[in-house]
Amino acid sequence: MKRRFFALLTALVLVGTAVSAQLKQADKLFESYSYSLAIPEYLKIAQNAKSSDRNAAIMKLADCYRLTNDQLNAKGWYAKAVKLPACPPINWFYYGQALNCAEDYDMAKVAFDTYAKLAPADPRGKAYSGFCTQIDKLTAQPAGFEVKNAKNLNSVQSDFGPSFYGEGIIYVSDRRKNFLENKRYTWTNSNYLSMLYARPRYLDEFYQDMNEPKSFAGQFNQTYHDGPATFAKHDSLIYFTRTEKGREKRDAENYRTDRLKVYWSVNHGSWSKPEPFFQNSDDYSVGHPSLTPDGKTLYFVSDMPGGFGGTDIYSCEWQNGEWSKPKNLGDKVNSFGNEMFPSINGNKLYFASDGWPGFGGLDLFVTTLTKGAWSKPENLGLPLNSSFDDFSLVLDARGNKGFFSSNRPGGVGSDDIYACKRLDKKAKPCNPCPCGASGDTATLTGAIKDKQTLKPMAGSTVFLLNTMTGKVKVLKTDANGQFKSSVEKGVFYVAKGMENSYLSDCLSFEIPATDTAKHVTTPRDLLLDLLALNKVYNLDNNKLDLENIYYDFNKWNIRPDAETELDKLVQLMKENPVNIEVGSHTDSRGSAEYNMDLSQKRAESVVRYIVMQGIASTRITARGYGESDLTNHCTDGVFCTDAEHQANRRTTFKVIGFSEANGAGAEFDMNKFKNGEALGVYLFNRDFFISCLQDRLMTTPATTGEQKAPQAEPYTAPEKVKPPSAATKTPAKTVKPAETVKTPEKAIDNSANEKINVNAAGLNYRVQVYALNRNMPLDAAEFAELEDVQRYEDGGLFKYTAGNFNSNEEAHAYRDIMKDMGFGDAFVVTFKDGRRISPPMGK
Repeated sequence: MKRRFFALLTALVLVGTAVSAQLKQADKLFESYSYSLAIPEYLKIAQNAKSSDRNAAIMKLADCYRLTNDQLNAKGWYAKAVKLPACPPINWFYYGQALNCAEDYDMAKVAFDTYAKLAPADPRGKAYSGFCTQIDKLTAQPAGFEVKNAKNLNSVQSDFGPSFYGEGIIYVSDRRKNFLENKRYTWTNSNYLSMLYARPRYLDEFYQDMNEPKSFAGQFNQTYHDGPATFAKHDSLIYFTRTEKGREKRDAENYRTDRLKVYWSVNHGSWSKPEPFFQNSDDYSVGHPSLTPDGKTLYFVSDMPGGFGGTDIYSCEWQNGEWSKPKNLGDKVNSFGNEMFPSINGNKLYFASDGWPGFGGLDLFVTTLTKGAWSKPENLGLPLNSSFDDFSLVLDARGNKGFFSSNRPGGVGSDDIYACKRLDKKAKPCNPCPCGASGDTATLTGAIKDKQTLKPMAGSTVFLLNTMTGKVKVLKTDANGQFKSSVEKGVFYVAKGMENSYLSDCLSFEIPATDTAKHVTTPRDLLLDLLALNKVYNLDNNKLDLENIYYDFNKWNIRPDAETELDKLVQLMKENPVNIEVGSHTDSRGSAEYNMDLSQKRAESVVRYIVMQGIASTRITARGYGESDLTNHCTDGVFCTDAEHQANRRTTFKVIGFSEANGAGAEFDMNKFKNGEALGVYLFNRDFFISCLQDRLMTTPATTGEQKAPQAEPYTAPEKVKPPSAATKTPAKTVKPAETVKTPEKAIDNSANEKINVNAAGLNYRVQVYALNRNMPLDAAEFAELEDVQRYEDGGLFKYTAGNFNSNEEAHAYRDIMKDMGFGDAFVVTFKDGRRISPPMGK
């Protein structure tokens, strides 16, 4: 995410001219910086051993993964690329960088040494080889900070660039801002960046939980990338990065590139129209601003000519009503590599760099200004840094607490926000236990069973992830289907059970640091479902927990809200060597011919999406069933409610064959994993644990041995309320409309067939969003997207609700909609005669 802006730093290697039409199409996407779209095109060629373009595709595929910051996939393809004849020497350098991310420093040194011999004029090969020899010294450095993932701030997309503002922080995200948004940046196939604002749940307690983030709107969050930002003069002055589209006349195709620019705005009751920073240019990038609190010094990053490396840090002084000429901070700070994300804190400047000795990727450093001179940068060490990209550190005025960003494994998205807290130097060192853990351990016991028969599964595999250390322990079940392991108290764990040709299952838990039990059990058993041949799976009610895949009226394109669900199916195919058929079904409204055609298009769109994620097209088939396989009585001429028709609009899949695990099939073979071995989480693809982590706020503590563990029962997915679709209109000339989506007038589907509960006792239902120790105006920006916002006082707190409903069902439907809007902690409360009832009545 953070690197994709600097297009001028990208080394584009062109291979050959006599290429096939397929390779030309892939190259066209590559050269227009649409790397995420080029990956599946190159994969088709690279996986075809008979293709004459295979070598060229392998090298470009490695570059695509690197440029989308997927270093672990890049490592595998660069390993193939460097073995090819006439391989450009730069690939050895990129191979070494990817090996660093995988913490294979010995092999990385070999790669950098090879590059140094092939390209002796480039100092990076020798320098990076030397960095590999300093890893032991950096690792031995005592930890200076305690870190943890800032759960509420992160999404499955990229979240980074925090900055203190008001009572909370502003940061940047490429998550979808609203239910209908679908603006994509083809470099990474993610949404455009925008700024979000979040407060700590407890005033000034930034290391504790944060409230759900809201859009930082106004003059910001425009149609392209906005952020990160910096504030000064008591938050009345903002400087922020905005990426604009420019044109670089490289060739006849006139491909576009992106330039970072800095803009500023002042707040006199509202934010003024952003004005450009005087140093902005169409020839180079200027971004990542950081202001001193008085607004008199501005630090920023640029790749302007005359620097020491790719991007350097510069500063300007506010003098006589204008900014001074930019000053490069010099070679004591800037290296031959890239210095990014400066953050000034007193006389200390924190920044990220890949040009000073580090663990790999971007590392965090600090330099101190003394008598006008900057000190030699100091690597901030573990756990702030990792072998992946660690960047954008901001600390409070005392320099003790703050946030930083990282794409290290074990997070939720591409980049995550992490909270950090400086350790007391007088405190007892936490080594060898991970900082934040209690150091106390317990013996964990769990079991794997067949989901259908509930019989124990012997010899199955459990991958137990310690999210604090990033280590995965491999466990095998005994004859009783049980597994055991020592676990650390106060640490968040994920356990994923797997067996060949079974659907995986996972759970997450944390044993409280205060728990005195020595023996604990998992919250429930892991239940695996056999992937039987020709068995049909409904995506919304099987173990996968996939929700219905919704489509707009008369459309078949995949909507953004369906992508998360489809990613689970992609992960299933990566874990199991299965060939599947994706089936799409409609309800009975519309002609049979029309519905058959519509369902086929929808099934094909699902297949295209899955292939785009790297699954071989030979493993998946699309089939539309139209209205031929209804799940209920709702045939032509039979009156049914919208909910009954919705039950027929579904997407299913069934296993139609099995392929070899070491061929074009699954990436995992359980027989290759040995009991007790410890693996780095980076060895697994980035989605391996994601579905287990997405609902981690709902985790259940493990139960102590003295308590009876809950008996495992067959899994049944809960019914889920369908989110609203965009307002649509049926074409005027349609005699018999095809399936329709009923859109509620106020974001609530009050179907005429739904029974409205008007209670004579005066019950009504609302959705609570906040409980604050201060009074917030009802017209505050946080409530802009909500309906009928009200406030009541309870227990010394001001509590805020949205909506006002006659039935519990309506309130829960609105609650689900609000969760899609970003109010993840919203819940339904019940009132009687205007007073809150506790506990709530009804559902």
